[in-house]
Amino acid sequence: ERNSPFFGFFQTEHLKPLNVDEATELLRNIAELRGEAEVVRFLGTSRGRSRVRAIHHLSGGNHRIYIVLAQFISRDSVDALVEPFMKMVDELTPYYQERIRWLPPMQRKVVELLCTCEGTVPVKEIARRLFATPQTVSSQLQDLREKGYVESRPRGRESYYEISEPLMRICVEVKDNQRLQPLRLLVDFLRVWYDEMDLEKRLGNPEERPMACDYLRSALERNRREGNLRRHILLNEIQSSLPEALSPSQKEEMMVNLAEAPESLILAKQREFVGDMDGALRLLEEELKEKAPLAVHAGLLLERARLRSLQGDWKGAIAEFSAVLELQSAPVNVVAVALFGRGFSHGEAGNTKQEIADYSAAIELKGAPVDWVARALVSRGLKHVQAGNTQQAIANFSAVLDLPGAPVDQVASALVSRGLTHVQAGDTQQAIANFSAVLDLPEAPADAVAWALTSRGFIHSQAGNTQQAIADYSYVIELQDAPVDQVAEALLFRGLTHGQACNTQQEIADYSAVIELQDAPVDQVAKALFNRGITHGQAGNTQQAIADYSAVLELQDAPVDQVAKAQLNLAETLISEGRWKEGFQAMENGLESLASVQPRMTYALHDLTDVVFAAGLNPNGRREKVQELVKVCGKYQVLTVLGEGLIQHIGKVYRSGKPFPSTDNLEDWASAWEEAAANVPDFQLALRLLRTAIEFVKSGGKDPGVLLVLTSPERAILHQAFGLSDSEESSLQGS
Repeated sequence: ERNSPFFGFFQTEHLKPLNVDEATELLRNIAELRGEAEVVRFLGTSRGRSRVRAIHHLSGGNHRIYIVLAQFISRDSVDALVEPFMKMVDELTPYYQERIRWLPPMQRKVVELLCTCEGTVPVKEIARRLFATPQTVSSQLQDLREKGYVESRPRGRESYYEISEPLMRICVEVKDNQRLQPLRLLVDFLRVWYDEMDLEKRLGNPEERPMACDYLRSALERNRREGNLRRHILLNEIQSSLPEALSPSQKEEMMVNLAEAPESLILAKQREFVGDMDGALRLLEEELKEKAPLAVHAGLLLERARLRSLQGDWKGAIAEFSAVLELQSAPVNVVAVALFGRGFSHGEAGNTKQEIADYSAAIELKGAPVDWVARALVSRGLKHVQAGNTQQAIANFSAVLDLPGAPVDQVASALVSRGLTHVQAGDTQQAIANFSAVLDLPEAPADAVAWALTSRGFIHSQAGNTQQAIADYSYVIELQDAPVDQVAEALLFRGLTHGQACNTQQEIADYSAVIELQDAPVDQVAKALFNRGITHGQAGNTQQAIADYSAVLELQDAPVDQVAKAQLNLAETLISEGRWKEGFQAMENGLESLASVQPRMTYALHDLTDVVFAAGLNPNGRREKVQELVKVCGKYQVLTVLGEGLIQHIGKVYRSGKPFPSTDNLEDWASAWEEAAANVPDFQLALRLLRTAIEFVKSGGKDPGVLLVLTSPERAILHQAFGLSDSEESSLQGS
């Protein structure tokens, strides 16, 4: 009060709830202060951290609770926990009851209800149990959250609420319970801190007092009725941190696998999912030092190998898989996984011979699970494809189809791979048969079906069967659960097919669909923008083409080759619009980007000479622009490519037929290049070919003697550029 002596004298500091790391640090510091080295060591292990993480869900980060627990974990006696805990509850109950009495009636009911509930509760459930409308309850909860009584946690479109202070829940429980039953929070703490075997051992300890035994019995009963609470808490926590990239079915499968996994593995997964790979590896290292059953030990080694693979540490991964294979009496399924994993790691490290050897060992392993045998066959087949051993590759893929009990996903993968191998061998009918067989597989995975359809559609497109190709691509686009990258690819291919059929409107619509597709890979979005830009340019929509090429440049993480191609096409379009300064700058940017791309894909330069020729410049302007072209291409060492483009351009002029450009125009064009590159050694062959080609065009293609000034290989270059048939070449030579 203002008239009190200490008004304004004190500064109130509200303690924020402890997070897990802070809680662990607090408990460790208390143990160090008391000289309890064993407790300090335990809190630094994965098991110790696991228990603190689980306790944190019960305590809400409350400082008082951790102080009481610190006394318990140092004395390792249940009675040492119960008595101080009950003393704390006795001291705080009047305070929390008073805080509840301060609330308006409706808010008091909400708080008291939440105090009796385990976990979070949705608004609708609170409203149902209080006979109120969700709107009324929602407004009361909002007010209570602002006052600090409750916390909300979003889950989908709903908000779930719980009491923010666990001690308030305990005090309400005490009031309602009159101490006839053990306190729920304390029982849950025992379930988290001890394994079931420890609980039974302590229950049989004659030193434990009756009240402590009541708590131990209650913890055992709830464990048997509801399962392991610590594992349940850890699994709930990891479920909230699963990568967004995983599909719902993948998330469900992962949670099913983790439900039976060792606790240390769950903790390592949690660290991995939050991006702490080193922390995950440390947890596994700690656990591997402890004595564990053979199957658990092998599983931890496999997990560590997988993490090293994710880091690109192939040497380390190979060592981990080898350690599994050296274990005495390791289960055959574990050996199969280790052989496959080591083979894959050898492949990534560039050791194909060892990779194939490991796959072969997995295939020949007696009693190996059929799914791992199938994986090894598919992988070995793919290595043979890369080595050009087509028949051996097909034999491996066929072996999967003959494997009794082979999983449908591996059968589908083998069919797709065999089909692609037939494509490489030029046997399109066999390829189509394999892709079609995937579609007939019951419960074939959506990604394999999409692969098969896209591949079959591509074959149909190459064969000119436009409608069949479009039908296959459309099937992929409409396929439920098809991966987004394959949908994007099908849209790109369908767009190209529509373009081949001169259906520009549909072509642009497909490219636009890729650009607007949620979560589409950035490289496919870049391709769609680039292709749409080309289509707009061909249709005369220059400004839209420029906008699309520019959009590629603004894409975050767009592949550098796509950026370079967009810059060069942007340069071509800007130059065609007479925006020379911007065009040459875009060209230079594109060539600079291409410097880091292998192969350099400088074919994108070829059309620039066409644009400069058609620009309608006066002789001086043309010379100036040609000099700029030679200068920029010389700077980035692509003069040879510029020369190729120049010869291809004059070939197009000839192939387009009469009327040819005027003699003066052609002569001025040749002179501009001769003047710009007279002293450039790398361009002399291009100049000689250009001068000869222009003389040939000026003669209307009727003076074959013009070409005889060139050597036979040089004449062959011009013959190809002019598109002369064998008979025309013979005719010219005969003349």
